[in-house]
Amino acid sequence: MKVAASRWLLLLAGTVFAWLLFLEAQPKTVLHLVTRVSGLTLFLAFVVHLAIVGTRALRLFLLSSGALAARSAFLLFTASQAASALLPWRLGEMVLPPLAKWTVKSKLSQGAFWWLAGRFLDLWSLAWAVAALSLLGLLPSPLLYPAFLVLSFLALSAWVSVRRRIWHAAIRWLPSRRLLRGAVRVRRLLAGLYQQPARVVGSVALSLAAWALIVAFTSVLCHGMGAQLSLRQVFVSVLGASLGAAVPIAGLGNLGPLEAGFASALSLTGVPAAQALSLGFALHFWTLAFQLLLGLPAIAGLVFTARP
Repeated sequence: MKVAASRWLLLLAGTVFAWLLFLEAQPKTVLHLVTRVSGLTLFLAFVVHLAIVGTRALRLFLLSSGALAARSAFLLFTASQAASALLPWRLGEMVLPPLAKWTVKSKLSQGAFWWLAGRFLDLWSLAWAVAALSLLGLLPSPLLYPAFLVLSFLALSAWVSVRRRIWHAAIRWLPSRRLLRGAVRVRRLLAGLYQQPARVVGSVALSLAAWALIVAFTSVLCHGMGAQLSLRQVFVSVLGASLGAAVPIAGLGNLGPLEAGFASALSLTGVPAAQALSLGFALHFWTLAFQLLLGLPAIAGLVFTARP
């Protein structure tokens, strides 16, 4: 009961927070930005969005080491994106393991490993990108230090994750045999992936490509809405949105923290806060539309082709 109550409180807080930000952004301004995008720009943005989804779905295919067909990987990832767009508290991102178990009959531990590996690679590639862009002067140089701190932590985590003795010591504290078996399977999947360096390199490359495509997607829509942002401003805004999206108080559609992070970062480059918020909401609304446009048919496809 306490857990359920806390979740509902988080949902209420996230909804109120998003609504207050939306009022600050001025709904009429947001609506104007959403509707002023030309059909050609929307088509181009949709193609780039499809490339983002395809890139990360291909990474899921590589991480599965043959357990998933390419089509299943695409449907699973696209469906999980739709769930992420709809569900609060960042719950949608964790739909992948049970969805894979239900539709393609994979073990829950397999889906958990694919999800965890994907999140690790997203953070790893983002930290490397921030470090490189900071060195090139395309991001503020002080960002170099937290980027290296994150990389060091992730590198240490990767080193620890393959140490059998550490795993054996850690899993003794798990409360049930079911969790124990799942942890052992995850460790075996991780060890198996490390023995396939081509898949690891390919997954890292795809993760970096996905971030580059996200920057392109943001740039295309921003220019379509009349916001003439420099490449540096787009980089900063994407980083801010990524940090904001990590806050687990978002309501339906994960509205609120993402826009706050986007606007806070963009305002540091000289864009007025209200204008940055309006742009953030308009971008998020189109992103949600594309996610649902692809994700709902993917969910239907998974249900229709689910193994008996």
